[in-house]
Formats: sequence, structure tokens, C-alpha cells
Amino acid sequence: MAKMATMRGRMKYEDELCVQKHILDIEREIEAKDLTGQLFSRKLIDMDDIESIEAGPSRPERARRLISILVLRGPTSFQGLIESLEEMGYDELGKLLKSSCASEKELMSSLTDSERATDLKDEMEMLKERVQEVERSGANKHDLRVLRSDVSHKLQCMRITLKKIEELTRVSRATAVTINSLRQQLDKKEQLLAEARKQIEELQAKVGNLEAENVVLKSSIEDQQKQIVILKKVMKRDKEEMENRISDVEADRKRDKRETQAQIYKMQQEQQAKTDEIMAAFQTLTHTQPEIKKSTKKTRRLKSVVYVQPVVPKNRFQGDRK
Repeated sequence: MAKMATMRGRMKYEDELCVQKHILDIEREIEAKDLTGQLFSRKLIDMDDIESIEAGPSRPERARRLISILVLRGPTSFQGLIESLEEMGYDELGKLLKSSCASEKELMSSLTDSERATDLKDEMEMLKERVQEVERSGANKHDLRVLRSDVSHKLQCMRITLKKIEELTRVSRATAVTINSLRQQLDKKEQLLAEARKQIEELQAKVGNLEAENVVLKSSIEDQQKQIVILKKVMKRDKEEMENRISDVEADRKRDKRETQAQIYKMQQEQQAKTDEIMAAFQTLTHTQPEIKKSTKKTRRLKSVVYVQPVVPKNRFQGDRK
């Protein structure tokens, strides 16, 4: 099978020029392993070729091996490469190679027309020499005059035709150069568009990541806001409970204070009543028994030193005292 593949001949000259022109694009864009199956189905490569291509140590090297093999696989190998590229998703590269190949063919066509015009000039010179040979051979003068007139007329027409061909060739070359330049500019534009498209995709990926992060952040903020609302409610409830406790304590303190003051006042009144009773009793005894006067002084002294111990009610927030 390998021998049959190598006997097909070379790729078309203009197709080979196109491949050489874009070899860097091919090495950069394609993975040769993706194309071996398609090329094998088209009988452009064999199993030995596949093993050689896939043994390449790097992606560019595998692409170079693939191209070096296809160049020797006959005039249809370029079209097979284009079709394989399109079938495996390398559409942009396929379009680039086809457009470049078309411009190369136009240029080759213009060069062929120029070569044909040169050949016509050479034939005209050869015809002149043949006429001169006939004149030197001594042919009939009438025949020579007719022949000379006919040849002169034909040569004049040929000169006009050659001038037209030269003009058309010049225009064709200029047009081919212009078309080639436009195609190169279009190729550059496509490359710039591809780069811009890649940058847009990268930006879209970054925007997507930012949107995802924003969703997570928004969810986290909402959770924190909910926690803040709950915390505020708890703090408000605690504050109200604390204020109620303080109010209760203050009320209890005031009530205990009033009760204590009332008890003290009551005890003072009772003590005063007892003292008045004692004084009244002593005064009665003083009138009946003069001896008791001496003890009256002691009783007065005792009254002056009497101390009433206030009874303080126990606060409900204090512990029991023993």
C-alpha cells in the first residue's frame, strides 16, 4: 500500500505553492491526528503514513509530516486536504487555503498567457525567415508578391493581436496582483477577526465567572441581612426584657423603701406611746410617793439613752442572712 501511495506523483504546482505559503498557519491550527482517518478513507495516506505522522513529538512536527506526505500524493491531494479540514471542523483554515489557491491559479493563468504571446512572436519571426528563404530560392515573382502581401497583412494583424494580448496580460497581472493583495488583506482581516472573537470569548468567560461570583456574593449578602434582622429583633427583645427587669427592680426598691419607712414610723409611734405611758406612770407615782423622785431622774436618763433599732424589711434580691 505504501508503494502505491508514493507512485501518484506530486501535488499541482499552484496547490503546492499555496500550502507552502500557509504552512505556518497549518502547523499552528491543525492537529494532524484529527485528519488521518479522513485522508485514509480517501486513500491519500496508508497505515505506514499514519504511524509516521502520529509518532511526531509535537503538534507542529506532526503537521509538517502530514504535509510532506500529501505533497507526494498526486494532483487530488490538495482537494482531499481541504475536504478533510472542513469535515473535521477546521472551516476557517479550509477557506483560507481555497481562496489563496484561487489567487495562485489566476496568477499562473496570466503567466501562461504571456508565454503564449511570446510563442506567437517566435512563430512570426520563423514565418518571416521562411518567406525570405522562398524569395532567395527564385520563385515566381507574382506568387512572391501575393505571398508577401498576404504575409504582411497577416503579420500586421498578428502585431495588433499581440499588442492586445500584451495589454490584456499586463492588465491581468495587475488584476491578479490586486486580487492577491486584497486576498492577503482579507486573510489578515480574518485573522484579526479570529483574534477578536477569541478575546470576546475570553471576556465572556470572565464575565460569566464574575456573574457567578456576584450571585454567590448576593446570596451571602442576603443571608447576612437576614441574620442582621434576626439579631436586631433579638437585641430589641433583650433590651425590652432588661428595661422591664430594671423597672421591676426599681418598683420593688421603691415599695420596699415605703414599707420600711412606714414600719420605722410605726415603731417610732409605738415607742413614743410607751414612753408617754411610762412618763405618765412616773408622774403619778411622784405625787403619791416622794421617794420615787430620785428614780425619776434615772428614768429620764434612761429615756435619753433609749435607742430604737429600726426593722428593715428584707430585699427579695438579697440572700438570707444568718
